[in-house]
Amino acid sequence: MSKNIMLTLCITALLYSCTATKSSSDFSNEIFVDVEQSVELPLQRGRIISLETSDSSLLYDIVSIDQVKDKYFIRSRNKILTFDTEGNYLYNISGIGQGNKEYVNLSSFFIKNEELCIYDFNQGRVLVFAPSGRYLRTEKAVKNSDVECVPQLIRPYGKNKYIAKNSFNGTPGYVTPALSLLDEKYTITQTLEGHSLHTGFLYQIL
Repeated sequence: MSKNIMLTLCITALLYSCTATKSSSDFSNEIFVDVEQSVELPLQRGRIISLETSDSSLLYDIVSIDQVKDKYFIRSRNKILTFDTEGNYLYNISGIGQGNKEYVNLSSFFIKNEELCIYDFNQGRVLVFAPSGRYLRTEKAVKNSDVECVPQLIRPYGKNKYIAKNSFNGTPGYVTPALSLLDEKYTITQTLEGHSLHTGFLYQIL
């Protein structure tokens, strides 16, 4: 019985496309799932990939793992290491500093249109790299002049949009919106009503 429940939870995301009803809010969808139509996933087809271990490829706590074609990009604390699908270490695309191709603090890392994006909250910009590790460009993360908050974490959300967890403003009397929607230029276009930050406590956006 417990096995069936676990499998049902695993395939819930696969069923939503046939049963989802969009709500009036841009922040969420209302999803209805018929659990009687669930199917078992062939989990036994998975495989374990042993990552190469060397002085250059040591991993600490893993924050996220993304894949572009035949490469895995693993964020470990403030760096991003690249491995192939066999687990061989390829290269490190991290560059900590204040130069044009460097970041002070890796606030969030995401894939957009098969490009690697590193958001540096401290410098208010997104560094964009090709999957080969080649630097492409830097994009400014601009805040809306009407909303005095700055994105702390950024993730892609739909087409040419992003969702962001904001940083705590800290200004007396100002209520900091917890979440915002950004356009393709990382400018805040909408904030989530009824949810605000009262401290600087940070949580991750999946």
